[in-house]
Amino acid sequence: MLFRSPVRRNLILLSSTDTIVFGLGMGATTVVLLYSNYVFGWGTWEQSQFTSIINSCKVSCLLVILPAVTHWYRKRQAQRSHGHLPTGYDDEPNGTDIFELTIIRIAILADVMGFLGYALSPTGDMFTLSGAIASIGGTASPTMQAALSKHVPKENIGQLLGAMGLLHSLGRAAGPFVFTGIYAATVGVFPQAYFLILALCFGVAW
Repeated sequence: MLFRSPVRRNLILLSSTDTIVFGLGMGATTVVLLYSNYVFGWGTWEQSQFTSIINSCKVSCLLVILPAVTHWYRKRQAQRSHGHLPTGYDDEPNGTDIFELTIIRIAILADVMGFLGYALSPTGDMFTLSGAIASIGGTASPTMQAALSKHVPKENIGQLLGAMGLLHSLGRAAGPFVFTGIYAATVGVFPQAYFLILALCFGVAW
């Protein structure tokens, strides 16, 4: 075996979770716009405003908040270890540390809350707020990809990235097909069912 069995098991579980989260995110984008038009009567202008707000929140999380929090935590970790490299930065694959695991859990929990908010929102403003909360979940997949790289030796990272690319391609292909089909099957009866199903899926991932 290339590395310890628990690390191998965590690699499989984490990559599976990453695929689920990525596929759910890809499948939700189109349906969110369809739902907003169906329930709130949003046109192109309202949907473009919504998309701009959500993307701005996601970019802020990825480019400002997450790097700042990571830098602060790693700096404190290095100070506590008196200049020694923290666990996970040596040559041996040690797996995900508690910081990355916490970020992943918070991000997926934000997805759960955001999609529940989508289902329960009585107004467009609440729907937009729910989308802003769900955008925090955009930090989950990059963090999981970084964490996955700690589960394999350095010489196997290329193989890992290739496997992750394949899984993301599957999620990109299957996600919209499966979840758009779910929305089409439920929109005439209970349109909120789609978001409740996604919240449940994110809950399983969490």
